[in-house]
Amino acid sequence: DMFKAKTLLNDAYQKGLMLAPASALVSQAGRRLAEAELALDNLDEAMKYGQKGLELSLALGEKTEIGLSHRVIAQVFAIRGDFDEARHHINQAVEILREVADPYDLGRTLLVMAEISILAPSDEGEKIRSAFEETHRLFKKLKLDYWVAETDFKAGVFACRQGDLAGGFKKLSRAEKVFSSLEEKAKVRAVHKFLQSLSEQAVALSVSQENEFKIFGSLITPAELSDLKSGAMEEILGILLKRANGSRALLYAPDADDTLVVSSFSLTPHQAKQFGENFK
Repeated sequence: DMFKAKTLLNDAYQKGLMLAPASALVSQAGRRLAEAELALDNLDEAMKYGQKGLELSLALGEKTEIGLSHRVIAQVFAIRGDFDEARHHINQAVEILREVADPYDLGRTLLVMAEISILAPSDEGEKIRSAFEETHRLFKKLKLDYWVAETDFKAGVFACRQGDLAGGFKKLSRAEKVFSSLEEKAKVRAVHKFLQSLSEQAVALSVSQENEFKIFGSLITPAELSDLKSGAMEEILGILLKRANGSRALLYAPDADDTLVVSSFSLTPHQAKQFGENFK
């Protein structure tokens, strides 16, 4: 409950100002309040408390808080589209937290760095992949399953959007399994939603007459496509075979609820199962 968290943090911050205005309590409460405001999309408030937290932590010499304050400020700048400032603050955050050597805080911050780099209009693919890989190693070493899955999810989305579908699907599958085991239903839905959107885009592209490789678009006409019923895999295979002058065709659907393999020729249940096993 982020609203409740904001109320409690604000109370702690105000009481800290009354009791010890130049204390670590105030700097930490201010930075955490900034994170709560950011989660609620209150960017002005998030920036205000983030900067207050940074100023006080610099005065106190609290390296961890300095780094974490830079991180939340970077996130606000990124959302506003000011990527030069966002990069400056997130680089500061990573550099400082490397010195502190707290793997959890460093991992969280590297994850934010990757997210900002993805949003920014630049060609930093290798840097982004490196950040995801280091983050994954840190969280795995700490045995933080949730954050390992979160890293896999975001890295998988990035990989798919970069055209690495095999690598992306592998990461997304790992993330889904962990989220399911942790009963993180919202996260499981997020993975499914992305996969569904990706599937719809792929289908739309594959049947388009304008797609780059003109595979299905050149084999199935719009008229034939409109006549196909949902799930009529045998009919689709028949059309593809006819257009491609092929003799046999087979579709493998590892996530199907019932039929794992659909083919234009006879397969025994054992043969279909054995075929599927070869892809695991």
